[in-house]
Amino acid sequence: MKKKKFIKKLPAWKVKSFQKRQTKLKEILLRIFTLVVFFGLISIIFFISNLFKNSLWDGKNQINLIIHDTNQGVLFYSFHPREKVLNIIVFAADTHIPVAGGFGEYPIGNIVKLGDLEKVGGGELLRLSLQEFLAVPVEGVIVNQPDKAGNPSFNAWLYSWCRFKKSCTTNLANWDLFRLGIELKQFHAGQIKKIDFASTEFIEAKVLPDGTTISKPNYLKIDGLSLEYLSDLAVIKENLTVKVFNGTRKPGFADHVGRLLKNMGLKLINTSDLGEERQKSVLRYKNQEAKESLACQRLQKTFPYLEIEEKQDMEEDLSLILGDNFNLLH
Repeated sequence: MKKKKFIKKLPAWKVKSFQKRQTKLKEILLRIFTLVVFFGLISIIFFISNLFKNSLWDGKNQINLIIHDTNQGVLFYSFHPREKVLNIIVFAADTHIPVAGGFGEYPIGNIVKLGDLEKVGGGELLRLSLQEFLAVPVEGVIVNQPDKAGNPSFNAWLYSWCRFKKSCTTNLANWDLFRLGIELKQFHAGQIKKIDFASTEFIEAKVLPDGTTISKPNYLKIDGLSLEYLSDLAVIKENLTVKVFNGTRKPGFADHVGRLLKNMGLKLINTSDLGEERQKSVLRYKNQEAKESLACQRLQKTFPYLEIEEKQDMEEDLSLILGDNFNLLH
């Protein structure tokens, strides 16, 4: 006869104790998993939010941006994504231009240092200086850090990674950098027009009566450069007209601002004095079409303090009244 095998059963209290431990372990693991998922979602939301935060470019229309590198000097990019056009103006580091804010003339390669020393932001001072010099809206600026200068990879693809690598500072959002990197990486040499500013006659040498030689910008020629290579092609197609009225005590201010509007692509009909002083600046539009135009939107983005109002009996499509709060250095 075969002997029966007896299975030793655990006492009931031990079974219950074991089951309780298993249940508790499952609850702990579930809580850990829930926390991991929660913090993972928070990280994703934060990443996406940071990616889109303070975006300066819609990805469809023109963007003007400046690339500053201690070895390469300063590159001015005018990118037209719809038309697949990329124009680049190359400034040698020793090119002297007037600095925004009344700092006088400086070599363009030293403006970032000047802005940092004056605590006004080096990249921002360079952006505003070229915006006033070339008389076109400038949205972005990328400043390559001195310790990273000379990196041969400082080109289109690096825009997407410059913040991650901490190799540059910029006012552009991560989303802007990412899209620019994707777009510009697809360009080949035949699609890019490069203009060497030094090889032109935009800066003229003039001899003063005392024999001193000074450099003076030829703004007629500079405006010709801006109109040919930096104008917004989509704004030109809108074919909108604009008038500028000076409501400040600054003589010639309407002509000064009109330069930027014309170079942007608007048809400048007239500039004149308003005849009275205004505190606030106003952008008037003739109809809904003018209000929704790219030109109107871009002016609001460039000068966000403008008040907007409708005036249907105007001859022109847009009318800009300059008040004391109007500042090209924005």
